[in-house]
Amino acid sequence: MFVLVPCLRGTGAPKVKADVVNLGYVVNVIEDEKERVEALQGAWELTRHLLIVSARVEQEASRTGAEFGDGCLTSTHTFQKYYAQGELREWIDGTLEVQSVVVAPGIFLVFRDEGERQEYLAGRVRRRAAIQPRVSDILYQEHSELLEPLMKFFGV
Repeated sequence: MFVLVPCLRGTGAPKVKADVVNLGYVVNVIEDEKERVEALQGAWELTRHLLIVSARVEQEASRTGAEFGDGCLTSTHTFQKYYAQGELREWIDGTLEVQSVVVAPGIFLVFRDEGERQEYLAGRVRRRAAIQPRVSDILYQEHSELLEPLMKFFGV
């Protein structure tokens, strides 16, 4: 069961457990390091199966922001912490005492069950193995008899 529950600070909205919890671009806007940890741990406590954590990475950093704490103040005067990919992973893994899975720059999956994590990783490998060969490879194979003399001439 997938439940999307808005948990806005100060709204009094109840926090409920869900199969999938998305902590999307939240930790990078929390100024206080302790509050960041609490937000991550709180999301993990609500997670039954999968926690998705995403944060802005250094490649997205605006060069106009003024340094503030361990982040910066943007041109709109909001706090932003830009993470190095490895730094974010180490922080997630260390805080939750798990091994997360990288899916894209600044996006990590954290599985409650190690078996589900392994199944997800195995599925990624199987999908890669099923990738179709390139058209150029197919054409080369089909016409290799014609191309071999040309390849020898060029020393390839």
